[in-house]
Amino acid sequence: MMKRLFLVIGLVYFIAGSTFAQGRISIVAESGIDNLVQIDKDINKNTTFVKAWCVQLVATDNRTKVQNMKSNFINSYPGIRVDWDFEPPYYKLRAGAFESKLEANRLLYIIRQRYPDAYLVQSSKISPRDLL
Repeated sequence: MMKRLFLVIGLVYFIAGSTFAQGRISIVAESGIDNLVQIDKDINKNTTFVKAWCVQLVATDNRTKVQNMKSNFINSYPGIRVDWDFEPPYYKLRAGAFESKLEANRLLYIIRQRYPDAYLVQSSKISPRDLL
């Protein structure tokens, strides 16, 4: 009987002690880790563009054609981001901005009826706030 009493008291003491110890966590990092974390934060603050998937509607050297297509696209799909970019010698009209290729593929499926030559591209000139 006395052994059981000491066993129960010891078990209760062990469980109570380990429960209170769970609230204390100490992290010890190497000296250079804090500097690397700060460098990463600074890089992320200064990043103005991200890589994202878009649907390219057209690539042409005719700026007027791209501007007209953009106006038509806005009238047909008012809620979808569309913009053109100039990469000499071509003006490229791109719609949408998605993190995944699958999401961009959904948009491609929707607009293929009106723009049968459209295709998926990855762009590194997308602002994070433009991601859909």
